[in-house]
Amino acid sequence: MRVLVIGGTQFIGPHVVTALLRAGHEVTVFNRGVTPDTLPAEVERLRGDRVANDLAALNGRSFDATIDMCGFFGRAMHAVFDALASPGHYCYVSSVSAYASFGPTGQDESAPLAVLDDPETEDAASGAYGGLKALCEEVVRERAASCSILRLGIVVGPGDTSDRFTFWAARVAAGGTIIAPVDPREPLQWIDARDVADFACRCVEHRTTGTLNLVTPPRAHTIGSLIAVCQRVANVRSDQLWLDEASLEELGVKPWIDLPCWLPSDGDSAGFATFDCSRAVAKGLQFRSVETTVRDLLDWWSAQPSERRQLRAGIGRADESAIVTSCSKSRPIASLGAVADRGAVAALVTRAFGQPDESRLVDALRADVVDTFEVLVSIDDALVGHVMFSRLDVSPDGLVVWALAPMAVDPDRQRTGIGELLGRVGIEACRARGADVICVLGHPEYYPRFGFSADLGARVPSAYSGAGAAWMALELTPGAVDRVEDVRFPRPFDDG
Repeated sequence: MRVLVIGGTQFIGPHVVTALLRAGHEVTVFNRGVTPDTLPAEVERLRGDRVANDLAALNGRSFDATIDMCGFFGRAMHAVFDALASPGHYCYVSSVSAYASFGPTGQDESAPLAVLDDPETEDAASGAYGGLKALCEEVVRERAASCSILRLGIVVGPGDTSDRFTFWAARVAAGGTIIAPVDPREPLQWIDARDVADFACRCVEHRTTGTLNLVTPPRAHTIGSLIAVCQRVANVRSDQLWLDEASLEELGVKPWIDLPCWLPSDGDSAGFATFDCSRAVAKGLQFRSVETTVRDLLDWWSAQPSERRQLRAGIGRADESAIVTSCSKSRPIASLGAVADRGAVAALVTRAFGQPDESRLVDALRADVVDTFEVLVSIDDALVGHVMFSRLDVSPDGLVVWALAPMAVDPDRQRTGIGELLGRVGIEACRARGADVICVLGHPEYYPRFGFSADLGARVPSAYSGAGAAWMALELTPGAVDRVEDVRFPRPFDDG
């Protein structure tokens, strides 16, 4: 196929060109020639500027397909169609910002679109960005014989020019205490630029028609699971200061600006990270793992010159450090990673349970179980909370089931939210490890606050199935509980 890519040299464009070339297509790019061009020599390059009506290079040309990476203004979109003899199948890269509101949750492609107050405006910085993208979509539907319209969420991966997602990967990898927003369960959505590229290539090859949301599945990722993935990939200790919305506002920490990719999951932004992507998935959209995205992103980031490795998004280190210093003496800091002081953990667990059996269980699990992790919570450098998670053997193969046990909170700090912080950070770290189900044998009036259910537990066969309401399960992958045939706890649980 002969494919025209309009744009093609910034962030997503090179990935699109790479995907097309890999699939054996002939690629032509049309752009102003302003952005540094690293595309292969075999790519045909045409220069022009549709906004300035400089389209001579396109006049009379025909292509089997066109992928438009950067259309913003309706009149400029019309000018491209006027210049080309035939654009072929037209794939327009739009944005979820084209929707009228981020308030409703679970919006699919039929949701209302933004409408420009002034249909003639070309001032994208005035808050008209979404309306401009919606207007461009309208032009494509009107002028193209067949078209795909791809509404992208936050685009991430190597080459990112915004540094929004990169902020989290680079900041966690740098170590130290980070500020995290509200609750580990806060949802996030994004799309890897390479997944966009592969899908756009598929759309032009199959002449896929319709409008499609290109984001990861709703509720698949959270801010807690993202931080946990970044911690594992970078192999560092991650200390996290979780601040509620009121505290963030009081301290002058702004959503999206200082804490990129995140908007509060209530009010006008309640649906920002819950867009429905099922139509695109049905058409063949596939997702790289978060680990792959973060690892490749960090590899790319570390290879950049020092002047580029100054983050363009997110709170500055000096401001972050000042806030952490002011809060750390009175607020809990949650930690993921290697446990430096096992003696402190043993003393805390023994004190919390009033006897050493659970402390011995922790030591035995560390020694005998291949896959475990621990979450610690400290206040003013004093350990006040600890929880351990262990991966279980499960039938059938392919399911991932973890156990929460034991959880310990300093007796003087109980009923102050320490246990909830331990549980939430740990559960999202399990999500980051691909958990389908988490099991716990615990107090039936405490663990339901995390979503654990005795009804679900009753459907997970194990040695503890006879424990009644104390045997509970939490389902992270819908339907996973009913696929579990048996779970087997590590030997230290039996020995205890």
